[in-house]
Amino acid sequence: MKSLVIYSSRTGNTKALAQVVYDALRGEKELVSINAVSQLNAGYDLIAVGFPVMAGKVEPRAKKLLEKGAASGTLVWALNQSQGRGRLGKKWVSAAGKGLYLSFIVRPEIDFSEYAKITLVAGVATARFLKEELNDAREKLALKWPNDLLVDGRKIAGILAEATAPTETQQSAIIIGIGVNISHKREDFPKEIGTQATSLFLETSKKMALQPLVRDLQKNIQSTVTDFESGLFPQLLHEWRSMDYLYGKEIDCVGLDGKILSGKALGPDNTGALFIEDCSGNRHEILSGDLRLAGKTTARREQEL
Repeated sequence: MKSLVIYSSRTGNTKALAQVVYDALRGEKELVSINAVSQLNAGYDLIAVGFPVMAGKVEPRAKKLLEKGAASGTLVWALNQSQGRGRLGKKWVSAAGKGLYLSFIVRPEIDFSEYAKITLVAGVATARFLKEELNDAREKLALKWPNDLLVDGRKIAGILAEATAPTETQQSAIIIGIGVNISHKREDFPKEIGTQATSLFLETSKKMALQPLVRDLQKNIQSTVTDFESGLFPQLLHEWRSMDYLYGKEIDCVGLDGKILSGKALGPDNTGALFIEDCSGNRHEILSGDLRLAGKTTARREQEL
């Protein structure tokens, strides 16, 4: 199967960036103007449309593009992933052609110390995108710190953001990986996690083409990153908190060392860190860990949906 690198023929700089992507890809490939996309038929495993949307294997290809100086706004989209992953090394189930499996390269004009907030920013962008598609189910949409999106408690999307430090020749950058379940039916999920996952199709009964959804999600990412750069993180955080799934609930936080901290979730502060209040009233700052509702620590399978 062939890989496509698609560019807008209206602007030369986009074609030049597409050439960078084209050179980074391996195997059979084609460089195609976006004007010709409508003439393509099936048989391509990777396609992308929009400006400046590119195609490739998701995370590894995005990292290669970073090394080659890809511009902020570059998007890598795969129709299929064999090794999708989420936080803490967990697996992301990526049914072929059923979801959006994307990596956005952004180089935000902010201090590097602020990069940790980008996961919450991307969460707001993804939530806005999903609300546009969920119709009556939009009120059930929630954000689970730091990177999950749920509908009625079932996972519909996840985010993984990874930053690179600045070098002498390269500006610092962030790869924002986003997976969204779009047309999955219940049988498309592994049986052991099927009840914990959902999709736009399961929530709306509507069949949706992937290409327009990529455009819509890209626009939301670009808009929220621009707001972030403009100093509007307090407003974005307020929006995030309005959808906080864990706030006020008793939860268990399993640390990287396996230790469990239990308490009431107080939500993220203005740095993006989560706070938990234990039974003695002590507050604990959480920067990383696996969060679950209290009582489900051992019962829930440790796998990303």
